Amino acid sequence: MNIDHLSDLPDWDDKLRQMSDDDDGEWLPGTTGLACKALYEQWQAITFLLNGIVLPVIEKDPATQAFETDVARSILGECHLVGGKIVKSEVGGLYIIRMANAAVIREYARGITASLLLMVEENAEHRKYAAVITEEMEKFRQLFIAWVATFERDDVKDDWELFV
Repeated sequence: MNIDHLSDLPDWDDKLRQMSDDDDGEWLPGTTGLACKALYEQWQAITFLLNGIVLPVIEKDPATQAFETDVARSILGECHLVGGKIVKSEVGGLYIIRMANAAVIREYARGITASLLLMVEENAEHRKYAAVITEEMEKFRQLFIAWVATFERDDVKDDWELFV
């Protein structure tokens, strides 16, 4: 475990994100990119907190805590997938890519919250940590809503016709 970087997620790199041209001809981060960066930074904070609760569970003897260990591993895996999906959503700047990633991000975030509540039911000592993470998840949800509101439809057709 890297004690200096407990979120385990890389820092945001503006150079790899979608950019927009302002009136002066300079390249600046677009509204969606800025909202996405804020969302990602909130997810880094949540990852940091989740690592604090799930890593000690994972490091215990799995034979004595098999169910709780499985739930903790699931949370950690989904947590890293969310970080990746946030970053991937801005590559290319296409509406259907953003929407597809947003749908997956929402599903995993909701699943993590449910799994965390399950861990609390199994072990009450996690309750105080879960309350803090739940508050941070609500902040994430609000940032998510603001981020999705910045999406602009484009002319790229969704061959699966899900995001039309």
